[in-house]
Amino acid sequence: NSRVPAGAITNKSQIEGKIAANNLAQGIVIRDSHLTETLVIKRGQRVDVHLLSGSIMLSTQGVLKADAPLGGSARVYCEATKKEITGIMESQNTVVVQIQ
Repeated sequence: NSRVPAGAITNKSQIEGKIAANNLAQGIVIRDSHLTETLVIKRGQRVDVHLLSGSIMLSTQGVLKADAPLGGSARVYCEATKKEITGIMESQNTVVVQIQ
């Protein structure tokens, strides 16, 4: 019996330009509900970097080291510290980094 589950992805055009909404287990049938549309901000784009620690926020500039999905993880070269840091792509031009 080879029934296709409701909402199953059956054509690669159904997944182009989308990302997984959550981690997917190996071997599952990928369904429409597993995917989300997202805006991807491109590597090399200059961004504002907001460093947050408690109620303190410092802002600086940085450059994306790799493509980053909106709302997802973003690697940034921070020009002020001359180091690469990782934060969340909060908007098209803002990365937020939580410091503990």
